[in-house]
Amino acid sequence: MNEHGLNRPKVIMISKVTVSYARFHESGLEYLCNNGWDVEIWTVGIIASIGGCFDKECKSCTMVHFDTYLEYDRAVRENKDTSLFYFTSCSIDPYLFISIENYKCRYFVQGRRSETPKNKITEPYYEPEVPNWKQKTKNWLKRVGEEKGQYLKNKVVEYKNRQYSKTHKPVPIAEYLPEMVFTTNDLSLRAMLEDKRNDWLRSCNVIFVPSMQYDYYLEEERKGGNVSEEFILLIASGLGFEYEGLRKVVYKEKIYSPDVNERFLRRMEKMLDLMEEHYGLPVIVAGHPRGIYNGYDFGGRKVLFGRTPELAKKCKVCITTITYAMTFPIIYNKRLLLYYNESLKQSVLWKTTYTAYLNELGLKGINLDDDESLDKPWECEEVIEADQRNKFIRNYHNVLSPGNSMFGELLEVSIMQNGNK
Repeated sequence: MNEHGLNRPKVIMISKVTVSYARFHESGLEYLCNNGWDVEIWTVGIIASIGGCFDKECKSCTMVHFDTYLEYDRAVRENKDTSLFYFTSCSIDPYLFISIENYKCRYFVQGRRSETPKNKITEPYYEPEVPNWKQKTKNWLKRVGEEKGQYLKNKVVEYKNRQYSKTHKPVPIAEYLPEMVFTTNDLSLRAMLEDKRNDWLRSCNVIFVPSMQYDYYLEEERKGGNVSEEFILLIASGLGFEYEGLRKVVYKEKIYSPDVNERFLRRMEKMLDLMEEHYGLPVIVAGHPRGIYNGYDFGGRKVLFGRTPELAKKCKVCITTITYAMTFPIIYNKRLLLYYNESLKQSVLWKTTYTAYLNELGLKGINLDDDESLDKPWECEEVIEADQRNKFIRNYHNVLSPGNSMFGELLEVSIMQNGNK
């Protein structure tokens, strides 16, 4: 028994955004649930769904919502002796943290688990134009009309939380550190420390775990099964070419204009047609989990969701652009056809991420706006050298040896070993 009276505390994930099944799974909580742990998800305040990023609320465990900080504070007090609180970001809301510090609750933090090669760049992100008073009034009337009774309820919640904020002073995390912080490696830790507000991480018990992508790879490997090479795989990107993606809000880029997008899609379909003709195999599309395709089917091809690791394992060739999911064909040592276009080469994304990836992996790729390359796309396929592939996996996805433990397993062991001291 520990000082709180339990060897297996309840684990409570705290969030200010809607929690999807994917977030629940990637946070290791599904593993805990399946292994007999008592898990709850608490959401607080007026819940945001970031650009439609997250799915409907997860039903795999108990979901609890608190409108106000005061309601949340009472719940923390009631659970302080039997629970371990879990924040899935280093950016902990200071008013959520007040109760954790006040009642001396045990808590831990999941830091960054997805790191990719990036270049330093000073160009600013796109700042949306501030609407004038007429547009603000229109927006307000539209919001009132859509939300109706919920609008007034939200205003009451906002008022109560403002009052709480006036009477409670936030406590710096450095004054009450978490028991554990999980992240992928030194690179992801340094990335978090670039934000000076995270200096408290230097004094924490940091535990390295696999990246989310490597976790999915391990999960696929444990399923076993035969490997088939009877199709070509296209991994659809999250860059906004194929759908209205989040990055359109972040970057004000030429790559999202309708004429550029239309040309991109037509030339991509030509590339897929030629690859099918060359290999005599169909192209299957691994749909992006946040894809909003609006009926687009990649030229009549089958689009599958939630099976990217499996498809990467079984495909003959993988066609992809820069995306976290390209980790899977790299691990499985597949031939890669990395695609881009001229507009993308002029973008911030190219300068920050694409060139860093190309250099890291020694790839050239195919420019869809280059007619000569597009006539024989298979000639642009590449295989990453073993040393580069192993270095990439070690640097960005898994530094553990032998490297076959999943995050949920490491989370459980760490809670039992560190949380019960």
